[in-house]
Amino acid sequence: MSDQHALAGAADGPYFFLSYARTPRSGPFDDVDPNRWVTKLFSDICADIIQLSPMSGRPGFMDLQLRTGEPWPEVGTALATCRVFVPLYSPRYFHNPVCGKEWATFFQRDSPGSQLTQAIVPALWVPIASGELPPSASQVGLPDAKLGVHYREHGFYGLMKLSRFRDHYRRAVFGLAQTILEAGTRNMVRAGKPSDYLSAGNAFDRLDGPRMI
Repeated sequence: MSDQHALAGAADGPYFFLSYARTPRSGPFDDVDPNRWVTKLFSDICADIIQLSPMSGRPGFMDLQLRTGEPWPEVGTALATCRVFVPLYSPRYFHNPVCGKEWATFFQRDSPGSQLTQAIVPALWVPIASGELPPSASQVGLPDAKLGVHYREHGFYGLMKLSRFRDHYRRAVFGLAQTILEAGTRNMVRAGKPSDYLSAGNAFDRLDGPRMI
């Protein structure tokens, strides 16, 4: 199967779904969006994927709303139709029930479990040890080391905040975009039926400790 043929099928849904734990504002008078760095990362990944493929428009999906109980039709549809699931690893991520529901919803799709696992491309937002991963994430493992040693030491957030790592950030984004495209081409997971927030399970329920939104 050629890359162009594989990419053509992505028109039915986003090529990748970025799953991340939203950071709350520090107080009622904080008018700076604490998630702006994740939004930039998402935009940069999309820009590289467009340059590396025949796709046009925005190839990914990122939920900009904080959902704690209402229906999520756009999110459910994107999870049911995306080629690749990209969880943004951080300690906060694995204590966030919304992230656990997104992971579980992607894994409910009618495809072999091994194929779904290979269609998960984790990215490192801040450093996290393998011992901090819940069982559902342990089978996927830590993000790819080929994105660079500084990436593994600081995560995307550290590379973005420290100007001396600007080139390392660009290298890591480019490598992640390549990995997402490769995973989507190798693993043609079947589309599933969209589900809503209330019916979705939480893939991280076995993780001990308090939950965060």
